[in-house]
Amino acid sequence: MLRFFTKLLPWAILLALVVVWHMQPTVLQVVQLKTFDTYQNLWPRDVPQDVPVTVINIDEKSLHTLGQWPWPRTVMAELVEQIFNQGVTALAFDAVFAEPDRTSPELAAEHWPLPDEDKAKLAHLPRHDEQFTEALAGKPVVLGYALDNAPHLQPENDFDLFSDVTGADLLSLGVPRVNALVRNLPELEDNAPALGWFGYIPDQDNIVRRLPLLIRYQDAVFAPLAIKLLRAHSRTPTLKPVRDNFGNMIGLSFGEYTVPTEADGSYWVHFRKHTKLNYVSAADVLTGKVPPEKMQGKMAIVGTSAEGLLDLRATPLQAKVPGVDIHVQIIENILENRFLQRPEWLPWAEHGATLVLGAILLLAVAFLSASLTSVLAAIIFITMPAAGAFAFQQGFLADAFIPVGILLVVFAMETVLKYAKEERERKAVRGAFSHYLSPDMVRLVSKNPEQLQLGGEQRELTILFCDIRSFTTLSEGFTPQELTAFINEYLTPMTDIILQHNGTIDKYMGDAIMAFWNAPLDVPHHPRQACIAVLAMLECLAELNTMWAARSMPAIRIGIGLHTGLATVGNMGSEQRFDYTVMGDAVNLSSRLEGLCKPYGVQVAVSEYVKALVPDGTFLPLDKVIVKGKTEPVDVFELVTMDEPTPEERQEVELITQAVEAYRNRQWDEAEEAFNQTKSHDLLAELYRKRIADYRKNPPPENWRGAWERRSK
Repeated sequence: MLRFFTKLLPWAILLALVVVWHMQPTVLQVVQLKTFDTYQNLWPRDVPQDVPVTVINIDEKSLHTLGQWPWPRTVMAELVEQIFNQGVTALAFDAVFAEPDRTSPELAAEHWPLPDEDKAKLAHLPRHDEQFTEALAGKPVVLGYALDNAPHLQPENDFDLFSDVTGADLLSLGVPRVNALVRNLPELEDNAPALGWFGYIPDQDNIVRRLPLLIRYQDAVFAPLAIKLLRAHSRTPTLKPVRDNFGNMIGLSFGEYTVPTEADGSYWVHFRKHTKLNYVSAADVLTGKVPPEKMQGKMAIVGTSAEGLLDLRATPLQAKVPGVDIHVQIIENILENRFLQRPEWLPWAEHGATLVLGAILLLAVAFLSASLTSVLAAIIFITMPAAGAFAFQQGFLADAFIPVGILLVVFAMETVLKYAKEERERKAVRGAFSHYLSPDMVRLVSKNPEQLQLGGEQRELTILFCDIRSFTTLSEGFTPQELTAFINEYLTPMTDIILQHNGTIDKYMGDAIMAFWNAPLDVPHHPRQACIAVLAMLECLAELNTMWAARSMPAIRIGIGLHTGLATVGNMGSEQRFDYTVMGDAVNLSSRLEGLCKPYGVQVAVSEYVKALVPDGTFLPLDKVIVKGKTEPVDVFELVTMDEPTPEERQEVELITQAVEAYRNRQWDEAEEAFNQTKSHDLLAELYRKRIADYRKNPPPENWRGAWERRSK
């Protein structure tokens, strides 16, 4: 159950993270916006060579020359006249004239200590607001008005407004609502051909990235100052919302222009770095010092960059930008037809891509190697930001950071879980093999725990069987406790020798040991390693016998069978329990060879295959035997030494080799004479003498190959 839960956990986390992302908590909204800011900073829009909008800047110079803001309306009237005289096509005010001009004569008279007749004269002078109104009349001017969402605010001049947008069911548009508008004086608005609101709805971090192209107030829908100025300049018809097949707003159309929006009418501004190349001082406009190319054929906006007037905004590119500059950049976006958009389908595409790529990563971690998985992960983690960058350059705001973050979390979790699983498996492998393999081999096997599965493989192995001679009789002289201690005292050093020579303990069968070489890991020259181990076991046995004799304990003899051949090795058993073991004819032959040690009077019997693979060993021929269960004979040898043989050993090997060869050639006398000269193989010589005596009476058949068929195991 725990294993099943562990496998499902990364998939569940992937799905949960995508669902949370879809719900757009505040922290993820901020992360997403910062991603979009990064795009804008890396690839800002270029400054147009010919900026279409000139900003009539109420700058520090103008305030020093003309006095503090707001200026008298007579100054504003003169400014309007000068602007149009210098060739501007349309003018907008990024300011609101909500109150009467307090410097106007009729208002000033109320506060000045003058005789009544002088006040009456002042009251009959032209009003400043009236002069400003006359300057606006008949000109393509857009007056600005401000938005206010304060719920308690009820503007004093809340007179009728007509909706800027035409089309059926306007109020079904999901555009934002405001509670109040801060309007201009009625006489000013009555003489201005167009009105446009200004204001910004910054994001959580107070950065202006987008603004609504439509605002709803009461039962009407209104467009911003930038759109109204562009309409006044191009003389385009009424604004119309563009809807998709489901009725959602996807853009705003007027004349030849279509501006993409989100469903709530918001528009993402593609910013460029703020520059004052298109800014002219209002003081210079009044004195006629502005170069004609700055004004002729341009749209103009009266705004301010003076810090004291507090109309500075933060954008993705800069911390302080005059608010009027954002209107300019919107107009540039529209004229250049370079938009940023995030259509409704894009988040779904991001979510789907994240799920698909997350699934690919999880499957890769589960089924591919670490190197291939790392390469795949690197490709994904590089491709996703690259895709986001490419989408931005095509005008789409695709979120690349959050998907990468989600995939990193899932990838890291799955990697950690896999590592933990592999570590558990390694511990299991180390526990399973620590008693059967050398420490070095245990470490190597633990790196490949997938080998610890039910099933096996066929490979060349050198297989050893070792057994104590007459163990049953020996054990009768011990109590159970003494016998256990005795066997442990014998098996421990024998096991150590096998492990030290890269052998694998298959199993213990009472006093018997079964071991093999070349599995689970490759062991170079494994027949030779096994032969060296066998001789070391015999030396160890001699030391044990000496130790036991000192304790008045009986000495023992062992028999070892050694064979190299193909066998099936692996985890054999059931799904509930299995053991790492070896099976096949090679195992049976090795066991039969161990059984030959007693009748031939030797402690080691090896097959001809071992001898052939260990050319630097010294072997003494024993016999050609057809063991029980086989039909083909096998040449059997005694392993004498892996070092340079002594003269006695060399003489014994040569003598028995000569005797066995004469025996197989039916040269009975020569064979018998040679066996009579042996010095250390009396039992072997006696066995052959009996055979020779039998063959003299009953000669073998003509097809006899010198093989002896052993009927018992």
